[in-house]
Amino acid sequence: MDWYRRYHGTCTDPKLAKAARIADVHRAFVIAAWEAVLEYASAASPRGSLCGFDHFDVAFSTDVTPEEAERILDAMRRLRMIDGDKVCAWDKRQFQSDSSAERTKRWRDKKAAASPNVTVTSQERSSDVTVTDQIQSQIQNTSSLRSDAPAAPSPRPDPVRQAFDLGVRILTEAGTPEPQARRLIGQWRKNDGDAVTLEVLQACSDLSPTEPIPWINRALQARRRDPNHGRDQRLIPGSRLSELPG
Repeated sequence: MDWYRRYHGTCTDPKLAKAARIADVHRAFVIAAWEAVLEYASAASPRGSLCGFDHFDVAFSTDVTPEEAERILDAMRRLRMIDGDKVCAWDKRQFQSDSSAERTKRWRDKKAAASPNVTVTSQERSSDVTVTDQIQSQIQNTSSLRSDAPAAPSPRPDPVRQAFDLGVRILTEAGTPEPQARRLIGQWRKNDGDAVTLEVLQACSDLSPTEPIPWINRALQARRRDPNHGRDQRLIPGSRLSELPG
C-alpha cells in the first residue's frame, strides 16, 4: 500500500506538544518526525514495523540534529507512541482497507442471494423467438415500403449561395482575398439583384477574363443600360457579353 491514514487534529495533538516539551524542540519538528515515523512504518514489511529506523533517519527527514532527533524518539517512546520497533496502535489506526473488487463481489453475492431463482421454460424461449421474428419482419417491411416510395423532389437551387460560391471561386483564383471577394459579391447583389449577378458570374466563369472584377463591373453596367444585353449569348462568338474586353 502506497499511502497511510493521517487523522484530523495531528498538528494540535496534545501528545505531540508534550513530546516537544520533553525533547526541548519546537513542536513543528516533532510533527515532522511523527510523519517520518508513520511513512517509514507504512512502507515497511510488515506494516507498522520500525525495524532499521533510528534517529539518523529522523534527522535526515526533518533537518534537525541527530541529538535532537534522538531526544524526539525517546519522548515518543516515553509517551507510548512507539513501542520498541513498532508504532503503537498501528493496526487500530492504520487498518487494512478492503478493495473495490472485494466490495463489488460482496454486493453481487448479496444481490444474487436476494433474487429468486427464475426458471425459463423452452416454451417461453420459443415465444420470445417468435416475437423477435415478428419485430424483424415488421422492420423489413417498413424498409421495403420506404425504398419503393417515390424520391422526394430535390430542393430548388439557392441563387444567393450559387452566386457566392461561384463568385468567391472566380475572384480568389484571380488573387482577390476572400473577405474582399464576398464584399464585392454582396455589393453586386445589392445593386443588380441575385439573378443578374449570378448570370454575369456564370458568363465570367465561361469566358475566364484575365481581370474578372473590371469585366464583371462592365458587364453589370451594360445590363443596367440594356436588361437584355448579352442574355443567353455569352458563349456565342460575337455576342455582346463575350465582346467585353477581358
